[in-house]
Amino acid sequence: MSRIEAILPTLARKEDLALLDGKLSEKMSNLEIKVEAKFNAFELKLNAFDTKLTAVEGKLTSLIHKEIAAASWRMIIWATGVITIAFGGAFFIARHL
Repeated sequence: MSRIEAILPTLARKEDLALLDGKLSEKMSNLEIKVEAKFNAFELKLNAFDTKLTAVEGKLTSLIHKEIAAASWRMIIWATGVITIAFGGAFFIARHL
């Protein structure tokens, strides 16, 4: 019994535990608010980055389409030239030789 009486003053009381629980709840609430604020700030930055990325993607897509169109016209002009020269050569050979 003397051991229990010696330990009793060091044991936490219900009021002490309730006080610690209140402090812990307050700190958790503050931490949740801070984390939520940081998350919202990060989300805003991520949205801004996504907007910029979409703009760059649009510019790149338009540049690719422009280059493909230019390359297509070069191929058409080249093919027309080769066919014209081949037809002229065949005509020359058939007419003069």
